[in-house]
Amino acid sequence: MRRPDEPGAISVSRFPNLPLAPPVFRAGFFRRVGVCAGFLLASVLPGLAAAQPDDAYLDETARRLITGARAARDASLAEILSYKAVVQERVAVAATASSRSYPLMSGEHVSRLRWFQDQPNVVRVLGSRVRFAGLPIGGLFQGIAARYAANPLQDPFHFALSSVLPHSRATMATFLRSPLEAGSERDYQFRSGDTISLALPGNRSVQVVAVTATPRFRSVQLLSAVMWIEPESYGLARTVYRLSKKIDSEFEWSVTGEERWPPALRIDPGDGAEDEGSEEAIRVQSGRTFSASDRHRGRLDRFLDGIVNNLMPPTEMDVTSVVADYTLWELSHWLPRSVRVAGYLRSGDETDLDSPNSILPFIRDWTFTIEEVQSAETGGLPPATARSVVERWREDGDSIDFGTGPTDGPNRTITIIPRNRAALAINEGLPPPIQHPHPDFPQDDALLRGAARTVADSGAAGNPQEGARGRRSPWAFEPPLWTLRLLRYNRVEGLSVGTRLRRRLAKGTGVATLRAGTLRREPSVDLTLDYGYPGRRHRFSLYHALRQRTPLGERRRIAPLNFAADPADYYVATGVALQLLPSRDERLWGSLTLFAERQLQVGGFTGTPPTRQMRAGGLASWKPWWGRSQYGSWSGGGNAALEGWLGDNPAAKASLTGALLISLSARLLVAAEAGAARLWGDPSPHDLWRLGGGGEWLRGYPSGALSGEAVQKVRAEIQYSVPLLRLALFGDWAASGDQSLRSAGLGVSFMEGLIRVDVARGLAQWKDPVLAKEPDVWRKPGWALHLRTDTRF
Repeated sequence: MRRPDEPGAISVSRFPNLPLAPPVFRAGFFRRVGVCAGFLLASVLPGLAAAQPDDAYLDETARRLITGARAARDASLAEILSYKAVVQERVAVAATASSRSYPLMSGEHVSRLRWFQDQPNVVRVLGSRVRFAGLPIGGLFQGIAARYAANPLQDPFHFALSSVLPHSRATMATFLRSPLEAGSERDYQFRSGDTISLALPGNRSVQVVAVTATPRFRSVQLLSAVMWIEPESYGLARTVYRLSKKIDSEFEWSVTGEERWPPALRIDPGDGAEDEGSEEAIRVQSGRTFSASDRHRGRLDRFLDGIVNNLMPPTEMDVTSVVADYTLWELSHWLPRSVRVAGYLRSGDETDLDSPNSILPFIRDWTFTIEEVQSAETGGLPPATARSVVERWREDGDSIDFGTGPTDGPNRTITIIPRNRAALAINEGLPPPIQHPHPDFPQDDALLRGAARTVADSGAAGNPQEGARGRRSPWAFEPPLWTLRLLRYNRVEGLSVGTRLRRRLAKGTGVATLRAGTLRREPSVDLTLDYGYPGRRHRFSLYHALRQRTPLGERRRIAPLNFAADPADYYVATGVALQLLPSRDERLWGSLTLFAERQLQVGGFTGTPPTRQMRAGGLASWKPWWGRSQYGSWSGGGNAALEGWLGDNPAAKASLTGALLISLSARLLVAAEAGAARLWGDPSPHDLWRLGGGGEWLRGYPSGALSGEAVQKVRAEIQYSVPLLRLALFGDWAASGDQSLRSAGLGVSFMEGLIRVDVARGLAQWKDPVLAKEPDVWRKPGWALHLRTDTRF
């Protein structure tokens, strides 16, 4: 059986739309009766006809195919009793931040599955392995197809999306409105399209007709889909689809719920007044589904949930491509063959350029090898039962997980886990890992890329508006004090409080931010328009706000907590800026900023009064990164920045760094970095390169320990990997003119640099003639703690 991404699985030869011929496949008696009854009911019941809007079907072929597919599926309820299959599953998740990307988690699973229509399903695990940050760890990879026991009578939309936020019964499929369910005409419009040739085993092929399902409005409950239906048996052979709207404002965090306290991420579709159950929310961590009434909890519960939601950064998720293929078993039954899902989860503030904006792209797929099918018309041996299958598949020492649900109910999976779990990781039946060398690996997958193009070319995505059932307010207000993530502290502002107003636009977002502090009473105002989704972005800003200079010359945001920052690093900027940025689906590999502003130095050097400067200029940055940080491989890249301005103290400054990481073993890695920076023109003392403090160029020293118009640095370290963490021993060297400083220390890197903590000690005395009150006094080195995010090492 071919995998869906193998050449020749489907020959995409196009034909004119074929007439719908009567069924000729060997469908059983129940199927034939069911299909005929379905057509009869659809044509004679006036109530059913009245429920369908007049514009639901844009041609008669689409009406007959969709009606036939529903009837054929329902007829299978009386025919297919059970089937047995071997299921191979894979998953890969990457972590993408602004400087680079790396594999976060991957796993493979193989199991034997026995599905029953009216009994618990039985699964025996044959092989399983899982890796975090490229390192194998103990435990089983949780197979989705095994846990959800691929129901051939369930449409592929619900089954495929069981892999998104997969915990027990709480999945996206809980609230999805499938194009194949009864009454979907009020949510979708259907149009028939071209015909393609589908290859079947035994050198046979069938003609399948494309039907496009276009959502009437944007909602996380609706899909943009293309279905290929066989016009004789009305079997669904393939479908390609994506969500019609990314999930963003529907996300909410919860720390309470019934008897449990674990924090959990919920999805609330929030537009379900018309349908029972459409307001169901998902509680992911606990693995249980709660209705909207769960939100009507006590005051303490609502208060705690509000604190968590206002601490966490905005979160969004999208399912960008899904491909589900079915195969025709012995020319009688359409059964699942393969499913492949791609998407991403993003956390971060889309309007804050330098806040941690982590992207987690993922791919999940599974394939079925059908071994046996039992139907109502199958003769010979008596049908198998769940009890007999467990007794036959279980071996001495195996453990059994009976799952949840009624003892003898069909919506339950009994899992048999072998005694020797260590042998599961080397089972020959395990599929090869998903390779994802590129940061945006889902978009590099040929099958998924083709699926996304198919949906776009078909017009299924359309241009749906947010209708009455899908509408959410485009305005969002983040009140002061209550929005805890907008609180921050530094030695210039003291404790400052922020508030923000957002306005969603068709291709962007408008944001107004106001902030006031306890030490600096003058408020900061920032008006930003981000435009250009889903492609390259253009950001226009008007501002009167506090800014902070950094060693690399970048215009970064101010850290939420900074107790030791030098006030000389801060200034108030009043002006306008235009930024050219990559798409939000890409990491921040490069940007261009044009600005015109007045700068007021709020914290001067010793003996230097506050200064005002008028400047206009630009800043360009480039952050390339190549390779993979896995055993036997290398990765490398760097950072180049160029800034120049006219006006008061016209000058230009540039910095260039290069880094290389080499994996010596599965756990041992060496890294080295070198860089230089230069300043030209007529700079003010505030424009000098100042190293130390933040730890980007020099660790172990305070801010400004080393300064000048030209600086150089070299740093090296050895890293040892444990799951999710890297332990590092490092050394730094930096110089400016005739002065050089050295330091050494220990570091802990979480998720390969997404969060990094270093403890460093300076190894040389230092003096700074600009900052020191007594320039001839040498200062003794000491210990320094550095907390950084999104670091290479």
